Amino acid sequence: MDTLRVPLSSQPLCRFVLWSKDGDMPLWRMVRLAVGERIQLRDLAWLVAACDNVLFTPIEILRDGLWRALQLGDAELELDELSGTQLLRLAGIDRCPLLGFELEDIDRQLGIPRPATDAAVRENRDVFTLRSIRIVLWKQDGEPPVYHRVSFNDDNTLQLGLHSPLDEDLAPWNRVLMWLVDEADWVAVSISASFHVSAEYDSLLLKFPGIALTPGIGRELNVLTASAQVPEGFGYMTSPVTEEPCRNGMTSL
Repeated sequence: MDTLRVPLSSQPLCRFVLWSKDGDMPLWRMVRLAVGERIQLRDLAWLVAACDNVLFTPIEILRDGLWRALQLGDAELELDELSGTQLLRLAGIDRCPLLGFELEDIDRQLGIPRPATDAAVRENRDVFTLRSIRIVLWKQDGEPPVYHRVSFNDDNTLQLGLHSPLDEDLAPWNRVLMWLVDEADWVAVSISASFHVSAEYDSLLLKFPGIALTPGIGRELNVLTASAQVPEGFGYMTSPVTEEPCRNGMTSL
């Protein structure tokens, strides 16, 4: 009996996004990869080239909302139904332009609705003359965040646990994860600690430990990083794709 082969052009495409230089636009590549199929990252010629052909280059992949460390020569990925886009960056890369747009696109792929733009912001301030900031807090996985407006201390520092009703939403956690724009990553912070926030930011993004899906974070990051301009052709194939052969016989585009 003859074996029916699936035409290459009809095989599923997995989209890879790689930040290889700090602050530069990412590289976008399409790889033909079926659901459940495994791929060695070292078999992607364009990725190896971006790492200067050094297989022990440390890289990071965004998984469950956190950057996970990998090594190019050892890393193996398996495509599942939820991972049509893979976000990668070389170790040491902090500024990832268009990360917010990519996260918005992933939310669309997963069918996650965007939080309402007119959601209520709970007021925590007694004194309105001090500098204030909008708090965006994800408390439940896959659910919209809650919003608060809080004041800074007299010394221009912020202490999360001092404010009510924010303290009710933070309970029972005494440490939460805070998004650092300059590192494009989450870091743990104590709600009793005082810290500075750059005056250029009007919002602070927080989530509880263990939260993976944060609906609306892409839009929030776009505002924080002022990424108002989308490069020409972003997210679209406007010209014929050049195929790049992989070492294992698969094809990357």
